[in-house]
Amino acid sequence: MGVLESIKTIPVEMNTYVKQLFPANSSVLSKTYPAICFENVILKHNKTIDLDGFDAYGGVFVSDEIVVIGGTEKSVGKMKAINILNEKIVDEHTFSTTVKRLAFDFESESLFVSCYGSKLYRLKFVNVFEFKMNMKDDDDYNGGICVSDGVLYVIVDKTVKKFSLENVQDSLDMCFETYTSCIKLNGLEVGSKNNRLLYTSGTNEVVCSSWDGREIFKYKDEYMKETTSLSVHSEGIIFVGDEYGSIHLISKDGEQRLSVLNSCDKLKIVRDLCLDKSCLRLAVFGRGYTELYDVCAGSG
Repeated sequence: MGVLESIKTIPVEMNTYVKQLFPANSSVLSKTYPAICFENVILKHNKTIDLDGFDAYGGVFVSDEIVVIGGTEKSVGKMKAINILNEKIVDEHTFSTTVKRLAFDFESESLFVSCYGSKLYRLKFVNVFEFKMNMKDDDDYNGGICVSDGVLYVIVDKTVKKFSLENVQDSLDMCFETYTSCIKLNGLEVGSKNNRLLYTSGTNEVVCSSWDGREIFKYKDEYMKETTSLSVHSEGIIFVGDEYGSIHLISKDGEQRLSVLNSCDKLKIVRDLCLDKSCLRLAVFGRGYTELYDVCAGSG
């Protein structure tokens, strides 16, 4: 298919690997980093992958080694699966319009694709894209998508709707109304640690709600200028992407914000971000590049 250029690589030692090498009472383990919490998160640049002109709008990890990126290339909607270790393109798939947001269900190995306009697709992905199914084709614009416990959640205009993965013939069911706008990009994620939904609003807030739409908190300050993407750490920490190029953290209670990255390596505009399944790596997507950062605990 092709090879993408790797601009920079910085190897990092992970606490998990260290613990496997030494006995539990080893003095070496006392020198490892503390557990990650809101106050000590740092991002270490690992690698920038040159996408050779591909305009990325969204992405998702489908394994530790493969990330799927959606967007547009030469005015054609496209999705690419890329091995982040060797930068090779594993597979590609084209669409009639720009791919906007992606979500992946590991249990069913299903990839969900939200496109600009009203198109919503489901594909099977096991090293190649196959079995594409059109899940929605109406006049209502869709945006952010996420999967949790066999249910797909979708932002549709100013609502969140859901779809059971077991009943493929069912239509989308209404969950609750939102402050969203699907004319531009937005993000939707499940906070599994706290059993709730989080999304970015049309006025650049991060909104946290219960499954039935009861607002738990919403956060915005002067440093959050164009927040359109988010990803939730297993510890409940919310990673927020700002289109102006910065990445913020919001505490799980919605009371605090920290800027963890003021500017990216190559990206000027951040369109999307996502954590891998282990929450050890963050991928950031935008025009021409995908950047990978190791999620680490600082010492102070």
